Amino acid sequence: MGKVIPAVDYTEPMANLPLVMVQVTRFACGGVCVGVANSNVVADGISGTLFVDAWAKLARGRTLGEDEKPLFLDKMVIRRSEGTTADEKFFSASRFEHREFKTLPVIIGRYESVAAYIWRCACKARNADHNQPTVVRTVAGTRNRLKPPLPPNYFGNATHPTVTPKCLSGDIASKPLRCGCVEAPFLGNPNLSIWSWMTDMPIYGADFGWGRPIYMGPGELKGDGRTYIMPAPSGDVTLSVAIRLQKPHVQPFVKFFYQDI
Repeated sequence: MGKVIPAVDYTEPMANLPLVMVQVTRFACGGVCVGVANSNVVADGISGTLFVDAWAKLARGRTLGEDEKPLFLDKMVIRRSEGTTADEKFFSASRFEHREFKTLPVIIGRYESVAAYIWRCACKARNADHNQPTVVRTVAGTRNRLKPPLPPNYFGNATHPTVTPKCLSGDIASKPLRCGCVEAPFLGNPNLSIWSWMTDMPIYGADFGWGRPIYMGPGELKGDGRTYIMPAPSGDVTLSVAIRLQKPHVQPFVKFFYQDI
């Protein structure tokens, strides 16, 4: 994949590093690949795909509607205010006050279900000590959580890093997926970083005039455990999972993934 994605020369001073790079590769079969690299400081995944989608429409001679143009707003709308993030304000205001709930109910959506299943399969494939602590890192989008929410065509990075509670590999591999967290000694690095490209990202909408893309995905997976959950090329509700694991763990992961699904 490195041959179709523009490479950044990190030996250059930071001030000289480009914010976005594009590379077009033509294959002998007649296919074309458009590789894009951008700084996450400037744009998150949603902004990146909206930009490419708008670029493709312009390449086809389309005129963008006002709601299709990347919108540059004052980035101060997502800054911390009085020591509290917009996310924290939102969640504190939307707490369940129903007395029948002694604690907040666990609300599990599609991403949480798929991510938890990937976490379980990875713990089994790595065959770590059952007392090995493990966490999953991800990023939480804030676009719809702000009040008022950001416009759909907001261009910038509106995400915040977050991490699950620390759990034991043995619990993740054998207990219900919402098992409790623990405090335990660190015995290695069996963690995952699971990113969602499932919603609000028109990743198969970028038609430059050559037709609908047959594949769109991450150009590289940086580090053991980096994972992306994204729509499949079929265009239905099917999902694709891209994950980087150490070579001895790949086949066991595939086995558990399809065996336990």
